[in-house]
Amino acid sequence: ALDKKSRTKEVKEIKSRGYSEDLEKAAIKKCYKKYYDEQRERMLVGKIEGRCMSVDLNPTNVGITVLEKINDEGKYKVLHAEVLSYDELCVKLGVKSYDELQIHQNNKRRYETSILWKYVFKLAVHYKCASFVMEDLDFKASKKQMKEDFYKEFNRKVNNIWNRTFQQHLITKYTNSLGIELIKVEPCYSSFVGNVQHAFGDAAAAACEIGRRG
Repeated sequence: ALDKKSRTKEVKEIKSRGYSEDLEKAAIKKCYKKYYDEQRERMLVGKIEGRCMSVDLNPTNVGITVLEKINDEGKYKVLHAEVLSYDELCVKLGVKSYDELQIHQNNKRRYETSILWKYVFKLAVHYKCASFVMEDLDFKASKKQMKEDFYKEFNRKVNNIWNRTFQQHLITKYTNSLGIELIKVEPCYSSFVGNVQHAFGDAAAAACEIGRRG
C-alpha cells in the first residue's frame, strides 16, 4: 500500500513553505509521483514487468491467459491459455429457489468459484505476472434486450447464477495481497476480435484481446 501518512506529512510541509500557487501544485504533484513510483517498485519485486494475466469472465466459465509484452506497438506473445468451466453447476433444476437441491447447487457453485480463483492466482504467481487485466463488468441490459425472448435466460445466468460481485471481491483481495496491479478495460467486441486473431477456446481468445488492451 501507499505510505499515505508520510505523503500527507510531506504535502503539509510543502504547503507551509509559502510557494506560489503554481510552484506549490508542481511540488505536490512531484511528491505524489514519488510515492506512486516507490509503490510500483515494491509491487514489481519478484515479478516481470510487461507480463500480465488477463481474464474473460462469463456466467458459466472463465477464460484465462498469460501474455508478455514484446514492444510498445501492441505486440505480445501468449505464454498460457485455458478455459475453466463450471457449466455443470449452472444447469436449471426446475425447482423453487428455497428447495434443498437448489440451495446445495448455489453453495457448491460459490465454493467451486472460490477454488477456481485460488488456482488462477497461483498461476499468476508462478508466471510472475505484474498486472491483472479484466473487463469492466458494470453493465445493464437495454430496454430493447429486456423485451426479447432470450432475456429471461440471460437474466437467470447473469443476475441469478453468476456470482459476479463475489468474483470481483476475490480478484480485488488477491491483487491487493499479492501486489499485482489491477487494470479494468472496455470489453466491447473482445470476443469477436479475440476469435479472429486466436485459435483458442472462445473465452481464452477473448481474454487475449482483453490482455492486449490492458
